Amino acid sequence: MKIVPSILMLLLFSTGFAQGRFSVSVILPREMIHHQLSVRYDNGKQEVEKRYAISGKPVNMADRYFSRYAVITIEPDTLLPGLAGHNTFFISGEPATIDLSSKDRSRQCLPRLSHAYSEDVMGAALLREYTKPVEKELADLNNEPNIKDDTLWDEKNLALRRRLLDKELEFIKANTSRYFSFWLFRKEIAPNMFAEPVETKRFYTSVFSQQQRSSEEGRVIEDILQSRVISVSENVPAPNFKTVTVDGTPIDFKGRSENYLLINFWATWCVPCVAELPAIQTIHNKYRGKVRVISVSLDADSIKFRNFIRDYPMNWDNIYHDNGLSAKFGVRSALPMLFLIDPAGMIIYNRQSGKETDFSHLSRLNQILDNRLNN
Repeated sequence: MKIVPSILMLLLFSTGFAQGRFSVSVILPREMIHHQLSVRYDNGKQEVEKRYAISGKPVNMADRYFSRYAVITIEPDTLLPGLAGHNTFFISGEPATIDLSSKDRSRQCLPRLSHAYSEDVMGAALLREYTKPVEKELADLNNEPNIKDDTLWDEKNLALRRRLLDKELEFIKANTSRYFSFWLFRKEIAPNMFAEPVETKRFYTSVFSQQQRSSEEGRVIEDILQSRVISVSENVPAPNFKTVTVDGTPIDFKGRSENYLLINFWATWCVPCVAELPAIQTIHNKYRGKVRVISVSLDADSIKFRNFIRDYPMNWDNIYHDNGLSAKFGVRSALPMLFLIDPAGMIIYNRQSGKETDFSHLSRLNQILDNRLNN
């Protein structure tokens, strides 16, 4: 596909990132009346999801955005041939139209766009040229007839996932002038569990310009990367945070505290989390007044959570489902996570650092506390 120069320049970075409002009308085929439409839009800071009932009229939406483009992903609840895998569009500040009512000769959806750009035009088609060989190997691995009997499957999968990541980074480095590369880094690379946090942060700093990194979107990336560094590191500053316990007590940490803070991210369904609670209970009892224990639950079931902390009992500070706090410490799916913060605000113990070997008794944590508080 040829792209005329004026459009090509628009797809590259301009002098700055927009911070304004987008508006878009989505036109759908008449046969989709009475169906539902799910729309996710990424405004540069967060992803918002909305659902609409399709009535035959255009679906209109508008909101603020903090990036070069707002990124819209459209997901009807019924099959729209040709749309799957090509349902993400980039919207600038001009009123946009995404018309999905037209079809080509093979009855495939043929989007007609005004002030909107398909992900393929923005860079996804070029990215596929980089990743296609590894994607094929991954597909072949997952389609193995005797996959359950392959004792090396996990090892092979991990190796391929890391190769895929390397190909994506290769694409980004070769195409830093495309906004798509910056967006891809924020959405796929920065939070990627296969990307080593410190190396990923170094790549980000070396590849993207100061202008890109100082944008609103760049600061979001910085926060993600810093939280991932925190998630595996010791002897780094703890992030500032504000939260409220389940009994309404506010906690406002600004880099220093009177006591040591032991922050435990856990869930009732997490077997290792529950297994280490006796060790945390022992620390709470032994160092009462010196160590403040804060447990942050990632449970989805609030009733089960409240019953558990009552029956155990977990008679210290308990916080329920604070996603913002979890994000600051890089907590996603791997639980439990346990951090000890000294009064000067440094993380001096991190369960994920690889240095703790006795998870039943948390021996290394106890040794650190004993050295700090009993000498």
